[in-house]
Parts: sequence; structure tokens; C-alpha cells
Amino acid sequence: MFSVCVFIDDPSRLNDTEQTLIIRYKSDFPRYGYNTQSLPTGAGSKLSIEVRRKMSEAQKARFQDPEIRRKMSEVRKAQCQDPEYQRKMSEAAKAQWQDPEVRRKMSEAMRGKSHSLEARRKMSEARKAQWQDPEVRCKMLGAQQKARQQKSSSKERETSNAGSAY
Repeated sequence: MFSVCVFIDDPSRLNDTEQTLIIRYKSDFPRYGYNTQSLPTGAGSKLSIEVRRKMSEAQKARFQDPEIRRKMSEVRKAQCQDPEYQRKMSEAAKAQWQDPEVRRKMSEAMRGKSHSLEARRKMSEARKAQWQDPEVRCKMLGAQQKARQQKSSSKERETSNAGSAY
């Protein structure tokens, strides 16, 4: 049976409080608790290479179970459909691309690589299927028109600025 011992509203005190409670309740002894060590396992503690290897093997073995894979897939698909999750991921990706170093590394990683013929065929089929959807088609045409307008207006500004430079 478990009960709440204390509420902590200051995250910086969590590890100290956890260590105090582990010692007070002797929860690092199997007879009294479940902790495997007397220090908190949160921030600052490092697992040995052997422990990490065992954890990795256990996760790999667990993921071989088709039922677990199916459940994880369902959870991930549901998460990806969540508008809030999509918004957060979009913001994070946009923020990441503002960093010139990230842009340079991504550019270098992709340089000289190309998709296989099979991958290109699949992408082509997917695009063609998308284009058949009137909603997608309207959205894409609108985006293309907007891009053309922006391009032509920027060219107009360049030519008008070039003439007034003298």
C-alpha cells in the first residue's frame, strides 16, 4: 500500500527530499521498499555500461512482441493526429531550422544522396493520388499562386531599388 508522504512545489528540492525520504523509510532495503539505491535516480545519476546494455537488450526483446508493437504503433498514430502535438512539433522544427549550424549539417548530410527508383516511384504515385483530392488540389494551387506573387513582387522591388540607387 502506498501513500503520499510530502508535496514538493519547488523542483530544485526534489532530489534532496527524495534522498531524505529514502533514508527515513529505509526504502532502499527490499524488506521496506523498492528503491535499489539510497540516492535518487533522477538527475545526476549515471547508469553503468552493463546496466545500460541489459536495459537495451530487455527493450529490444520486449519490442519483438507483435502485441506490444501494435499497441505502441496505435499510441504513436493517435499522438501524431493530435493538433496540439502537431503544433508543438511544427514550432520545434521551425525553431531548429533557424540555427545556421543545423541547416549546414543537414545540407551536408543530404549532399550527394538521391532516392532509389522504387522510392521515387512511390513518391510520384502518392503525389498523383493527393492531387486527385479537390481540397488538396485547391490548397496546393493557392500556395503556388501566392509563391508566384511574392516572387514577382520581390523582383519588382529589386528593379525599382536598382534604378533609384544612383
